[in-house]
Amino acid sequence: MDGNRRPPRDPGVFDGVVFSEMEGNRVSIRAVEGGVVFSVHVIPRSRKEGLAGFHGDAVKLKVSAPPVEGAANKAVVRFFAKLFGVPKGDVEILWGATGREKQVFVRGVKLEEAEEILARASGG
Repeated sequence: MDGNRRPPRDPGVFDGVVFSEMEGNRVSIRAVEGGVVFSVHVIPRSRKEGLAGFHGDAVKLKVSAPPVEGAANKAVVRFFAKLFGVPKGDVEILWGATGREKQVFVRGVKLEEAEEILARASGG
């Protein structure tokens, strides 16, 4: 995938789906061309920032930013860029920009890396 193309936006066209067991929860992490996609449940206006377990098949992320004018979305991108060690431009919210449930794409990360990093950061 060249740097200008984006991953497919239709969940039905992903290359593969792998479900990871983390603390007894099923977190959907999908390998797509160029990176991985996973579900995130965001809790804005939190005192502490960071992963806080799971919400269904999503990782739960607390951010201190309010859900106003994209501030919480910027905090989500910033958090996952730092967590995965990639530039902020390599993290994209594919859908869910106006809600708590989001699909996040991280470019340049392999499925196994994502599983390990999310498990470790979630305490799994």
